[in-house]
Amino acid sequence: MLNSSSIVRIAAVACGLVSLTAPGCSRSAPAVAPVEGRVTLDGKPLSSGRVTFWPTGGRSGSGWIEEDGTYSLGTFRESDGAVLGPHKVTVTAASKTPTRPPDFDRDGPPAGWPRSPIPIRYSNPESSELAFDVRPGLNRLHIELTTQ
Repeated sequence: MLNSSSIVRIAAVACGLVSLTAPGCSRSAPAVAPVEGRVTLDGKPLSSGRVTFWPTGGRSGSGWIEEDGTYSLGTFRESDGAVLGPHKVTVTAASKTPTRPPDFDRDGPPAGWPRSPIPIRYSNPESSELAFDVRPGLNRLHIELTTQ
């Protein structure tokens, strides 16, 4: 025979199962669409770096710039695209090869340290002035950067 504490436990388990299987209760990832393109600097393909799309809300999407200047974005998986909607866009100097950065505070920049060819304004979503609206289907964005 069931006592009152057993009935309470059974009811709690049943409520928990119902809440897990009820429609609308699970969180699904937002819709994404493929985004690809090419990055140029003063008309020439940029051979390395990272492109990042920053949505007004939600998770950013990013991708490596290949040697020929092309890129493909990923948000939840590699090359799955970016979330739908408006984005601010940044382009930064980055390397696929992980290296330990120098300690500029301690040592200062090493002699001959290469400067990024990408102007710093493109690395900040607020100053890059690059924007794109991701829509369903394949999105292509040719990003033209200038040093001036």
